[in-house]
Amino acid sequence: MTTLNVRIDESLKKEAQKTFAGLGMDMSTAIKVFFQQAVHDQALPFLPSRKPTSRAEQKALAVRLKKEVEETLREGKVYTDVEEFIKDLGV
Repeated sequence: MTTLNVRIDESLKKEAQKTFAGLGMDMSTAIKVFFQQAVHDQALPFLPSRKPTSRAEQKALAVRLKKEVEETLREGKVYTDVEEFIKDLGV
């Protein structure tokens, strides 16, 4: 085992501790889970993003999401058979 020291803002640490406690984890366990998933995926285990800050950004995001949903509904494939879905996944 090794020790990792990380410097973060105190308020972020407190909020993270609350969040992880709600998930039944302490900070050390949460960080281990994060590292294990990153190593497994060879990538970050989430898509980095930030909240839209302005009304214009929020509106642009809403328009983009609506367009994506409409396109998916129009062109996406609908499955009624789980086996067909799994086959298309290539699993």
